[in-house]
Order: sequence, then structure tokens, then C-alpha cells
Amino acid sequence: MTVPERHYTHHDGRGATPHRSNPAVIHRELTSLDVHAGMNVAESGTGSGYSGALLAQLVGPTGHVTSLDIDAYLVRWANLIHHERGLDHIRCHVADGTAGFPERAPYDRMVAWCTPPLLPKAWVDQVADGGLIVAPLPIATVPDMTVVAKIRVSGAEPVVKAVFTGGYIEATGSPKDNLDLPGRWVDWENRTPAPSWISIAWRET
Repeated sequence: MTVPERHYTHHDGRGATPHRSNPAVIHRELTSLDVHAGMNVAESGTGSGYSGALLAQLVGPTGHVTSLDIDAYLVRWANLIHHERGLDHIRCHVADGTAGFPERAPYDRMVAWCTPPLLPKAWVDQVADGGLIVAPLPIATVPDMTVVAKIRVSGAEPVVKAVFTGGYIEATGSPKDNLDLPGRWVDWENRTPAPSWISIAWRET
């Protein structure tokens, strides 16, 4: 079954949502995430619901997807559209994505569509041993200096396996209602290539 992208990004009842990323990049990240049927997966950043629908298709009816977003409006609409399509193995919750969702942990895979200031320890703690995290991380304290990292959790420690150019909107404690600001508030329309190197640190916080 093909996931109808515009049904999520330009729903007749809601209209277009500005909270969406380049579909080509979404597919790249999900390919890197290496999701298989039956897995338990979490995503931070529900957005239009499209990425969650793709994850639901990848895990199949025996798997489960937990989608988190700080914006209650986006969460309500994503849950509604998933319900319209008969998807009962994905649930969207209003939550701080950087804190994860321990109620459904451990996760085999975790993906983030927002950029935290550091790799959250909660993500590492909630991913099963051998599991993967694919998430954008900052590499310098200037706008647009981010990369997307593929991280393997081994022995409760994160190990970077690969990096890609790109990044997403910054993770914040409340919904962002003005998407006209320049720089890292913009998802993909004004994205410039990021450097090909990375230095990742994480703290016991």
C-alpha cells in the first residue's frame, strides 16, 4: 500500500501544514533507520503525520509506532488522518520529544525530525541494545551547522556509524508559531549543505 503523501501534507479538512520536511530526505532517513516488520519504533516530531504513516507501513500490523510532538494541533490531526486510513498500530502523543516516551520503551528504532541541543540521554536509555537512532545534531553554535547522525546503541552507549548532510527545525519546549524566521527555524526550503564532519558529545543529563 502506498502512503498518500498529500493526504497528510495537504489534507482537505486541515489544509496545508507548514510542519513538513522534504519527502526525499524523509525517505533517506527512514532507509538509514533500517526498519523491519514487527519493530517498536518512536519518532520525535509528528508534523503532518506522513513520516509516521511511512513508519507504520514499514513495521506492519505486528509492529508499533509512537509519534511525539509538542504541538497538540498537529497531534490531533495526525491521529485523525491515521484513523481515517485504518492505521491502528500508530499512536501520536503530545509530549516533549527530547524526553522520549518511556511508557512504550524499549524501542528498536528511534528517529527525530527536530534538532536537540545535544543527543538526549533519554533517547539512548529508551533504545534497545543494538538499536538505532537517526537524528539531526548541531555541530557548531551558528545557524545551519547541523548534520544527521546514524547512531547505534551498544551497551547503553551511543556509537556514531554514519553522518549525512541536513537538519531539521530546532527542538523547543513549546510550539513554534512563526515559521518565517530565517536560519535553523526553517526545515528544508532554504537548507544549505552542512559540513561532512561531526563531533558528537552527550552528557548524563
